[in-house]
Amino acid sequence: MLPFEAQFMFLDSDSDRDELIQQMTDVREQVRAVALRVPEKEWYTPRYHGWSLGAMLGHLNLSDNLGLLQIQLAMRGLNMRISSTMWDRFNNFTTRIFQRRVVTASLKSMDNNLPRIAEVIRKLKVEVFTRDVFYPPANKNLTLEQAVQVYFLFHWRQHLETMQQTEQQLATLNGESETD
Repeated sequence: MLPFEAQFMFLDSDSDRDELIQQMTDVREQVRAVALRVPEKEWYTPRYHGWSLGAMLGHLNLSDNLGLLQIQLAMRGLNMRISSTMWDRFNNFTTRIFQRRVVTASLKSMDNNLPRIAEVIRKLKVEVFTRDVFYPPANKNLTLEQAVQVYFLFHWRQHLETMQQTEQQLATLNGESETD
């Protein structure tokens, strides 16, 4: 079982989809808030499991783009299977590339990606919800309805949690409090 399986929602109605999009917006705003609290001189210092802020934001944006491509292929009946090993290698490779990714460019990409993703979610036909989308980290198929939630919400929440925990630990080490 995936840790987020109990959180899946049905996306049958416009209001269901609007709720998902609002949650996606909220988590991205929270990621932005954490990112903007990191001093600029520390943007490219490894901090999140060895990833810099630039690498983390670059990873999230790239994952949005690749997830969107995978969703669009699934809508057309194509299920792209990538091994978890290849997925991990790709993540490690792109993390090195994104280690010095310009943070302001990544923040702008966040702003540009969300409307494109929201448009696809709003236009999804219920008839394609049960199509398979392979999710490499779990090495299993998800339904298309689940995959949009995993890629565009749960993945962001997972990394937001990492960012918040790391920043809290760093603040504690530096003798700072939440209100500083």
